Amino acid sequence: MLYPAQYLMICELNRTNHILGQTISETLKQQIVLVDIFSISESNHDFSNKTLLVDAARLPDLANVNKHLSSLPNRPNCALINMGEQLPVAEMLQWPNLKGCFELNHPPADIANGLLAITNGENWLNRSIMTTLLENYQDRLAVYNPSYHITLTSRELDVLQSLKKGLSNNDIADDLFISENTIKSHLYNIFRKIEVRNRVQAINWAKQYLP
Repeated sequence: MLYPAQYLMICELNRTNHILGQTISETLKQQIVLVDIFSISESNHDFSNKTLLVDAARLPDLANVNKHLSSLPNRPNCALINMGEQLPVAEMLQWPNLKGCFELNHPPADIANGLLAITNGENWLNRSIMTTLLENYQDRLAVYNPSYHITLTSRELDVLQSLKKGLSNNDIADDLFISENTIKSHLYNIFRKIEVRNRVQAINWAKQYLP
């Protein structure tokens, strides 16, 4: 599905969110299209070059949204709205291109200003969140200091990147135009080289060390 609007609000379609979207839209002087959070897994959505407002109040329902956004070649900018409390850093890092966070009952005018800043390439994250993310990044740099050089072939990197996106072996095989048995062979070599035992560990390794 194609959307003409620059700003999309992924949320449950209810009166409260309609009012919030309309109020932000009026302040922003640009249309905001509401997208039903429960439709993400049911149809294809084109989020290219969009700025997304994702309703953090429905985080338990956002696994499909997150997976879809992470699989996009051109990931849209994301801002979480209706946040009741600051998310654990592990959850924040799962959101691709997270550029802003807005708490529950945040003034719509401030959200509109934040969206304009995000559209202009800025971040709209408070000092506490920025400090948390920076400390996490520094901790990662300190932890990852291997005494050996890991050599992955270009094809193994392709497979690992696809694995990082949550694709199945069959999906990876289709994307790379190779057999599923070849994918299994690549995964065996990847697990051995990066010293992990299973798929989950490999995905976590890829999320931590691959760009």
